Amino acid sequence: MTNVPLIMRYKSPAAPFVRKYTALDIELLVEMEKAHEDACGPVVTDLLKRAFSTYGDTRYQHAILLNRVFSNLHKR
Repeated sequence: MTNVPLIMRYKSPAAPFVRKYTALDIELLVEMEKAHEDACGPVVTDLLKRAFSTYGDTRYQHAILLNRVFSNLHKR
């Protein structure tokens, strides 16, 4: 082996993590959390889905697409 110094060859990704949820999504999650204090993540997600599909609240339409993201946010 030759004495070649080690260098870091990696770079930042061209397209870093894209945020899938908006500030409004987080506000809606907090609102739902306050209304249902003891609900776990999947239950809150179902409540958000029901708010859109059953009650027609269009603010929650994006929540249907973010099932997993809301569960992960709930854990924090």
